[in-house]
Amino acid sequence: VRSERTKLDQARLQLSYTRLHAPVTGSIASVEVETNENVQKGQTVALLHSGSSIEVEVAIPESLISEIRKGSRVIVIFDAMPGKEFSGTVTEVGVGAVQFATTYPVTVRLTGRDSEVRSGMTAEVTFRFESSDQRKRFLVPSVALGEDRAGRFLFVVEPADSGYGIVRRKEVIVGELTSKGIEVLSGLEDGDLVVTAGIGSLNDNTMVKLQNEKDEKK
Repeated sequence: VRSERTKLDQARLQLSYTRLHAPVTGSIASVEVETNENVQKGQTVALLHSGSSIEVEVAIPESLISEIRKGSRVIVIFDAMPGKEFSGTVTEVGVGAVQFATTYPVTVRLTGRDSEVRSGMTAEVTFRFESSDQRKRFLVPSVALGEDRAGRFLFVVEPADSGYGIVRRKEVIVGELTSKGIEVLSGLEDGDLVVTAGIGSLNDNTMVKLQNEKDEKK
């Protein structure tokens, strides 16, 4: 009798594993497994859309992650609703870089709810970094921004003779970060040629060859 009761208890335990209970009320957005498929520990079985709050995940470059603070206010614009702004708050700041990338995950939660916002929508998030500098601002790709112990910097190229140029390092102060790039509040001037690729292999006073439009087409 004891043996049969043990088997019954084990069978009931196995049966309990076939039922999943959602922690909140919501709707199933998608099912990630097939019927009778074996699943592993930690594997995603289904995605649940609770509808209680909308969160946006953003990848922030390593040169800017130190400026992001939990509780910071942001502006969110969804591609499906151009011109309509939503306010949000940073709720999580990743402490580890995304695999095979030099970006860190940041989670933003929208303030309030809107029935037009749906799970999976693409959004543009604008962060505002504190600065009292009101001078002319420039927008550059975030990948062009470098940072070391001396601070944040950009590399610009001063044209020299015979199609060559000399790389110069410029210390900069940055402003807002958007999907279109990072604002530079101080350190750049009109006409500066900013290096946007390969900054990890450059140094101040490096001689480089300038590439014109004809070379790019080739």
